[in-house]
Parts: sequence; C-alpha cells; structure tokens
Amino acid sequence: MKGRTPNKKEKDHMDKVQQLGCIVCAKLGFSDVPAEIHHTKGKTVKDAHLYVLPLCPSHHRFGGHKEPISRHPYKKRFEDAYGTEAELLKSVKFSLLGQNIYQSQVSSASHIIDAGNINAKILTNIRKNLGLKEE
Repeated sequence: MKGRTPNKKEKDHMDKVQQLGCIVCAKLGFSDVPAEIHHTKGKTVKDAHLYVLPLCPSHHRFGGHKEPISRHPYKKRFEDAYGTEAELLKSVKFSLLGQNIYQSQVSSASHIIDAGNINAKILTNIRKNLGLKEE
C-alpha cells in the first residue's frame, strides 16, 4: 500500500469497516457483499485511514460508467448515483455505531437467560451471527 502505514487504531477501524461489506451494494439491497477499502482522503494525510469506505471491487475500481458504477475513475457519476463520499461515510459510521450498540446489548443479555426470559439457543445464534464468542 502506498502512503503512510496505518497504526493499530486505524488498522482495527479499517478491519471493522471492511467487515460491513460494500456500502453501495447494501444501499441497493444486497447485504454481505465482500468489500475492499477505499480511502476518501488519500493515504498520506493524518487520520486518512479513518475516512474509508467499504466498496466491492466493482463499485471501487472494476465497474464502469454504468451500473455498477466504479468510484475510480467515475467519481462524479458514482456520487450522483449512490451519494457523496461524505454521505456514505456517515452511513458507515452509523452502521458501525449501530453494530456496536447491538453487540453490547446482546453481550449484556446473557444474564436474562438465567431468568428464563430468552431462549439460550436464540442468543447463541445471535452471538454466532455477530461473530461474538460464547460466554
């Protein structure tokens, strides 16, 4: 990768973002499409690795000027079709925040099993789907 090497915080952030899957495909109704990282501010400026989008290869660099529209080199067409990079970054931030809130709620829900208010199998499946470890 050309540019500044990401530190641990930046690397962790990029990993979480990439795990979301392509943000454009998700907006189009296709979830869990594998993504690669697109840097919206280049790779050399301070905190550049914190301003990244998860895009599938087609929406990142292999698409064309028609659907799927590729961010490289069709930035204007891409943004006209899917939203600006700033808008997409907000969606990513919201997705990460929502995921973190949901994960913490599921993690803290384990005490409810003892009270008999939630089926242990359901909670196990939720944890598995979120990639959380069994307690």
